[in-house]
Amino acid sequence: SPVDTSIPWYLREQSKLREAQQQTIEIPDLPTNPPPLLKTILEYISTTAGLDDLELLDLRHLDPPPALGPKLIMIIATARSEKHLHVAADTFSRYLRREHGLKANAAGLLGRNELKIKRRRKAKRMRMLANVGGAVPEVNIDDGIRTGWICCTLSKIEAHPDDTHMPGDDVQGFVGFREVKPGVNVVVQMFTEEKRAETDLETLWKGVLKTHQRQEKAAEDALKGPKEPTEVDEA
Repeated sequence: SPVDTSIPWYLREQSKLREAQQQTIEIPDLPTNPPPLLKTILEYISTTAGLDDLELLDLRHLDPPPALGPKLIMIIATARSEKHLHVAADTFSRYLRREHGLKANAAGLLGRNELKIKRRRKAKRMRMLANVGGAVPEVNIDDGIRTGWICCTLSKIEAHPDDTHMPGDDVQGFVGFREVKPGVNVVVQMFTEEKRAETDLETLWKGVLKTHQRQEKAAEDALKGPKEPTEVDEA
């Protein structure tokens, strides 16, 4: 393609780099009857927040539903570092509140001022320890600063018009706790690469989905009853 000489060479290189990055970005395929906002959320997480290796798990039909809520869609993504993890979760929560009026509960996210205070306190403890001749611990101690996992639980978002099923609706005389408010729950699990490999949520929930599918198939086969004999069988 012809080169636009009116643009300085360094800006042309940056533009090419951005185009290459946009071409390599991939978002997961949308499930059947996706919530209207789901694609926008995936694009923001991948493009704007810069998280990688997105995985989408459709848990809407699990019955009993997960503890995170009924009609659940889980998104798993990887950050490049702990700093990137906190920045991505913070900006994502602010974006949802500002643009869509959604409140995201980011469990594991430290506020901007809170992180600075904790780091100052840690540095002060290290200085005091060095002054008294103490050795700096070699192992990684959980000091409340380091984290490799942030779970962003969104408010309920609008469901697809054809997605009307609610787990437990077909149970007569239901007794217990159940959320009957319409909509879809979305949770975004953000990890560092090491923490994601250690936790391995994909294997856990894919196993749950396979078990649920087997149980549904067994229930359908039981409802069909025994196979009726045909004329060939009688002969």
